[in-house]
Amino acid sequence: MQFAPSSASEYLQQCTHELARIVLSQIDRLVDDIYEAYLKQRFVFIIGNGGSASTASHFCEDLGKGTIPSGQRADSKRIRAISLTDNAPYLLAWGNDEGFECVFEEQLKNLASSGDCLIAISCSGNCPNILRFP
Repeated sequence: MQFAPSSASEYLQQCTHELARIVLSQIDRLVDDIYEAYLKQRFVFIIGNGGSASTASHFCEDLGKGTIPSGQRADSKRIRAISLTDNAPYLLAWGNDEGFECVFEEQLKNLASSGDCLIAISCSGNCPNILRFP
């Protein structure tokens, strides 16, 4: 069931409720996983569908560009972030020929190595191509 607030107050109450549900230890683990990938020069892959695809793209930019210290662009070690939502021809080729449930999995078969990090974003939590990853 979707939430349709009837007022700004109701909307903020729902936001407060949802924020209270966040498990902070999971956020800490994600930060640790991204930092470990950074230290070991592993890739951070980010995936999502629909609006979550836009979030994946934006988060990729935040990690890849937004984490470079100001004034240190030339020599700075960088987070190796890739959004697998950004190559439309690749996504559509896999989706059209094999089905959209495998569009991210097949890209990872080409690109990922042991020790890389995967961030899967899903607002609904029901996307088959996201749920493929434990």
